[in-house]
Amino acid sequence: MSADAARRDRWISAFQALGLVVLFWWLVTGLLFGLPATVEGRRAAAIVASLLGGSALALAILIRQDRSPRAAWLGFLAGGTLWAWAQAALYGGWLVGPGSSGAPIPDSRWAVAVEALRETSWSEAAALGVLILSAVLAVGARNKVTFGTVALLWAAHQVARINVFLGVANASPGLLPDHLQFMTRFFGPPENTPFLTVSVVFWTAATLLLLRAGWRAPDGFTRRSAMVFGVLAGLAALEHLFLGLSARLALWDFFLRSRSG
Repeated sequence: MSADAARRDRWISAFQALGLVVLFWWLVTGLLFGLPATVEGRRAAAIVASLLGGSALALAILIRQDRSPRAAWLGFLAGGTLWAWAQAALYGGWLVGPGSSGAPIPDSRWAVAVEALRETSWSEAAALGVLILSAVLAVGARNKVTFGTVALLWAAHQVARINVFLGVANASPGLLPDHLQFMTRFFGPPENTPFLTVSVVFWTAATLLLLRAGWRAPDGFTRRSAMVFGVLAGLAALEHLFLGLSARLALWDFFLRSRSG
C-alpha cells in the first residue's frame, strides 16, 4: 500500500469508527431508556433482547478467526450487542437483584456499598457473565474485538457506578425507570469528588493512546480495532465529564417520551 493510500485508509477508518460507535451508542442507550413500562411490553422486550443477544453470540463465534477489516466492525457490533443484552436485563427489570431489604440506609458508606451490590447482584452477575463469556471466546481467537468491546464497556460501567456512589453533580436519576428508582438511595451527595477528575483524565488518556495506536497500525484490522476502542474510550470520557456538569442532555428525550407514553 502506497503512503497516500495508507493515509487515506487511516482517515476512512477513523471516520467510520466514529460514525459506527457513536450511532450504536446513541441508539442502544436510547432504546434502553425507552424500554416499555408495562409488564407485557417488558416481556416482549426481553424476548427481542434475548434474540439479539443470541445472534450476537453466534456472530462472535463465527468471526473468531477472521482478521479482515470488516470483521473489526462486526466484532464491535457483537460485543456491543452482548453488553446491551445485560443492560437491557437491568433496565427492563427482569434481571436486577433480590430488591430492597426494607432496612434503613446505614451510616457507614461501606455498608451502603454492600447493600447496593446486594440489591443489584443479579444484574452485575449477568454483566460479569457476559465479560467472562467473551473472554472465553477470545482464547485462541485471532479476532478479539468482541472481548475488547465488552471489557471496555464493563470497565466504564464500573467506574461510572463508583463515581455515582461517591457523589457527582449530575447523576440524572430521571433517566432511571420506575422499578430502578430504589437505586437513588445509594447515590452520593450532588457534588463532584476527586475520583471523577481522575476518571476523566484516565479515559481521555486511554482515548489518545488507542487512537494513536490505530493511526500507526500496520494493517486494516488492527487499525479499525484500535480506532473502535479509542472512540469507545472517548465516549466513556464524555459520559464521566457529563456526570460532573449540571447541564441536562436532551439526546434521548424521544425515547424517554416513548417510555412514559
